Amino acid sequence: MTHYDKLIDIILDKLYTWYVAGQIDSQFDAEMAKKSAHEILTIVEEFQANRNKLTQWRATD
Repeated sequence: MTHYDKLIDIILDKLYTWYVAGQIDSQFDAEMAKKSAHEILTIVEEFQANRNKLTQWRATD
């Protein structure tokens, strides 16, 4: 599993959690969507920071 695969899995899990929450709670509004987008951006930024710490780059990353 590549680092991108792990990132995609994390984002997928977050999106599914929000999807389920939206099914249960009809109060999922623009503010919650903005918070969700911010969380995804934070995950991607953490991924980029960790990826830059890798000692060896692989083509599969």
